[in-house]
Amino acid sequence: MQSILDSEVCSDLTLEINGKVFNVHKCIIAVRSTPFAALLRKDPNATRLSLECDQSTDLIKPLLCWLYSASLEMPEDVFEVVELYFLAYDFQVLDLMQRVENELINRITAGNVIDLLIRMYPHIRRESKH
Repeated sequence: MQSILDSEVCSDLTLEINGKVFNVHKCIIAVRSTPFAALLRKDPNATRLSLECDQSTDLIKPLLCWLYSASLEMPEDVFEVVELYFLAYDFQVLDLMQRVENELINRITAGNVIDLLIRMYPHIRRESKH
């Protein structure tokens, strides 16, 4: 499935997130992400979706890789792993959230725990307002 994403063969949707463009397949992203499914239900004939998100666009590709193949190369930087978690949360990719959560548990140290909590705080605060 990863090769389908990489080759863009038969892609039927251009996904633009924070200005970065990805050619994807509606059926795959809709079945793996409730928010994507909701957007596509609103306009089933859409050929382009433009979205904004708080996380780095460098993490969109790993998210898409997960949607297609349930595998990804985890970012080296633990703070990017945190951002990937919240990206998975935003798109409701529950199995990726679990995978990233396990990765974070393994990477938390006495030396980075405070910085991780500081990095997570804006996301947690945003969610507590909903």
